[in-house]
Amino acid sequence: MKSIRSNLLVLLLSSLLPVVLASYLLLYLLVSASLGKDFDANLMKKLESFALMAEWEDGEVDEDEEVYQDFGDDDDELVHFEFAEFPIPKYQPSPKAEYYQVTASNGVVFARSPSLQGRNLSLDGDVGISDTVFLDARPGRIARTAIVPKWDIDNPPVTPTALTF
Repeated sequence: MKSIRSNLLVLLLSSLLPVVLASYLLLYLLVSASLGKDFDANLMKKLESFALMAEWEDGEVDEDEEVYQDFGDDDDELVHFEFAEFPIPKYQPSPKAEYYQVTASNGVVFARSPSLQGRNLSLDGDVGISDTVFLDARPGRIARTAIVPKWDIDNPPVTPTALTF
């Protein structure tokens, strides 16, 4: 014969267990969604920062600039990226490296992170953030935007084409 205490304990545990599990699941989903939104917001801020550092220049880059690489096929015009001048550790080759690439609408690559090691990211797709699988088979998020860099002179000779980050 079971006591009232044991019957109440079984009844209480069997009714509380689904409530606790549902609460944990709801908490997990809310935290996961919040972290995903924060990650995407930070990714967009990073993308916007890169876009603000792009400018068209008339002529060649100064020979004094140490590390600047121009991948573009542009004799008279040149897109200059301040972030490409200095080695940023998170964009250097490593197991958890981050990537960036800037491509003109005609497919010419103007800049890419050293972590890509000469390979290209797939920048096909809509502007915005989406899931992707990177070149090293890691899953990740990719942010794309189209920009028209500012000119470093007052009267630009031509209107530049848009670039995809």
